[in-house]
Amino acid sequence: MNDDTWNVGIECPEDWIPLPLEPGIDLGAWALEQAGKLAAAPAEVDADALMYDLRERAADSRGREPVFAFGLYPEGFEEALAVLEVDVVHPDDKVPSITLDWITEVFATGDFQEPEVERAVLPAGPAVRIRQGLAGRGTGQSGERSLMETVTYGVRPPGIESAVMVLVSWTAPGLADLMTAAADQIVHTLKITAT
Repeated sequence: MNDDTWNVGIECPEDWIPLPLEPGIDLGAWALEQAGKLAAAPAEVDADALMYDLRERAADSRGREPVFAFGLYPEGFEEALAVLEVDVVHPDDKVPSITLDWITEVFATGDFQEPEVERAVLPAGPAVRIRQGLAGRGTGQSGERSLMETVTYGVRPPGIESAVMVLVSWTAPGLADLMTAAADQIVHTLKITAT
């Protein structure tokens, strides 16, 4: 299977809402519709706050142009607890061969602590998992930066020169083990199919 003859897919639980990445989709209209559906659940939520967060998360992901993006919106939450993005890294003149060692070297930065790096074999192929804390965006006039925790998977599907990257990120404290376990389950659904 060469790099032009395959597709990637992933399955997320129901509370991971697919974020629209196509440029032709009006994010405001989409967020209004989604917020209406999510706010109709039994838990009380501010539909306007939910709509704003949905729109902003979708716009943020769209700006990075991943293959897929999802926001985790458990019932009763007005803001995403986490974002999951799937992307593909292709070899080029500077990096003619994408390896798990290269993925580790490039993606394990660990702004706040030493990254936890583990190798695994997933159904989609050999992989590296990098769990780390990164400096988030500056907030307010002080420019203080929050801690953004991430779990990044680099997967090297057999017979393909590219790597499939799955990134899960969150800023709420105390969720590292829970989010890592959720990400581990989701990444096992990653599928590579020939076209």
